Amino acid sequence: MTIGIAGHQRGHAKGVQHLPELVQGVLRSHPGVQFLVHDGSDDLLPEVSEALLRIADGDGRVSLHKGPLGSREWANLLDRIDLMVCPYSRAEYRLSSSGIHNEAIANAIPSVVPSDTTLSAAAKEFCDCSAIFGKGEPASILAATRDALDDFERLAEAAQRGARKWREVNGPAKLVDAFLAMTRRQPSADS
Repeated sequence: MTIGIAGHQRGHAKGVQHLPELVQGVLRSHPGVQFLVHDGSDDLLPEVSEALLRIADGDGRVSLHKGPLGSREWANLLDRIDLMVCPYSRAEYRLSSSGIHNEAIANAIPSVVPSDTTLSAAAKEFCDCSAIFGKGEPASILAATRDALDDFERLAEAAQRGARKWREVNGPAKLVDAFLAMTRRQPSADS
């Protein structure tokens, strides 16, 4: 079981200050899991990066990857992640969406997201495919992550249904249909 934290790690907005405590807490309670932390633009808080590197040096279940990924590398990263954790700030993401969470939904990856945000609303819309945490302090994020691991089979099934619904609502076929519908409504140059 691989827990992923991926994308740009824009400091406190993404809740990265909680990562060392989260990683250590989950590894203690669920020794069979591993963490894959991706820092897409090398903007992880330095003290967090140093703490994660120390953890990774002492525990082979933690890996930290820095830098942008090409489309094939990104797809490979997503294929390796079983549970996506988005420890984001509720205040920052109340009205902001998350490309990482959208990727998780589209790729049938269950997630852990903050309550009362666009992420929790999307999780609900797409078949309750996420575990939801409250205030956002490390204890609630850790508890929600543990809950997700303990209820993983149900979340994984919900994520499969959510991904199917995502394709119906947002997939490439919908985009092509929308473009074709626009061209049908356009008057021809001869009219």
